[in-house]
Amino acid sequence: MATMPLIRSAQLRLFLLGTAILYWELVFIRWTSAAIRIVAYFSNFILISAFLGLGVGALLARSKWDLKKYLVLSICVYLILGPVLGNFFHTNPSGEQEYIWSSSTLSGNLEFLGLNFSTQLPYWPLLIFTFFINTLIFVFFGQWLGRLFETFAPLKAYSVEVAGSIFGIALFGLFSFWGLSPIFWISAGFIILLSIVDLNLKRVILAALSLAVCLPFLYAFERQFIWSPYYKISIAPFDTIFDPVQKASLTFPKTIGYTLTVNNDFHQQILDLGPNGIDSNFVRAWRATYDEPHATDGQDVPGPILIVGAGTGNDISAALRGTNRPVDAVEIDPQIIRLGQEF
Repeated sequence: MATMPLIRSAQLRLFLLGTAILYWELVFIRWTSAAIRIVAYFSNFILISAFLGLGVGALLARSKWDLKKYLVLSICVYLILGPVLGNFFHTNPSGEQEYIWSSSTLSGNLEFLGLNFSTQLPYWPLLIFTFFINTLIFVFFGQWLGRLFETFAPLKAYSVEVAGSIFGIALFGLFSFWGLSPIFWISAGFIILLSIVDLNLKRVILAALSLAVCLPFLYAFERQFIWSPYYKISIAPFDTIFDPVQKASLTFPKTIGYTLTVNNDFHQQILDLGPNGIDSNFVRAWRATYDEPHATDGQDVPGPILIVGAGTGNDISAALRGTNRPVDAVEIDPQIIRLGQEF
């Protein structure tokens, strides 16, 4: 059955393939880090596996098998597996390096399917499997790239591909700057891919079925969270804490704060430490911690206060409570700023 891409120009196809490769590489780094906790600490595994896959694929450029026909399906499978694998929790790789972890930071990746299990797996199968399937996808890309390279003089082919790669990085960076959620990045990636891949009726049907399963699944998953230019963010109120003095759980009559997690790990708490907050050992201890830097305010060098990494605002509130100085706060994540203002 004859195949024909939507875009016929070989040079434009090479440019857009370069775009797609770098674009999908960045999508996979963001997506798998957000979906699978351990990958957030070892995101270079995605980068290394992409390089390995492209190299192996280029060596297969003259193979009789056309591997790019599996790209859309394999990408869909990979994207769906992220939340599935991310629902398993794991032990930490080393006791020497501490990774903050508790049952309260479980992501609940599959709650939209009515599944909420907490099965433990070692961290290494998650890393190995992610590395393997990411490598495989970039083998498909690499073979395709190698075949297009053969239709141009080497310097021209390399120049066109690099220009496309830079465009792919800029495009993903722009989407992140706008704070768009994954369904937008992923849909844009598929549009680029489908505009240059060879299509026939059988491949169109396979791609349509793959996307019909993949995109609704991803949309339902992403709606559970807040997406910033940097992280997948979860926020949850809490009114119960474990008191180490009494060695028992204490439940308060109202919400005393919010727990904020990023990429499935505890990040910070939003606490009301002002005069209207609940009076308890827990609240008093945290208030003393935040107030400590300003306890000697009259003895310090005068001038404004700069808070770098201001988060949701507990440090700012402490500076305003304990001093009469002007306060400058720096926080790069707009969603964390918004959550601090809202809560």
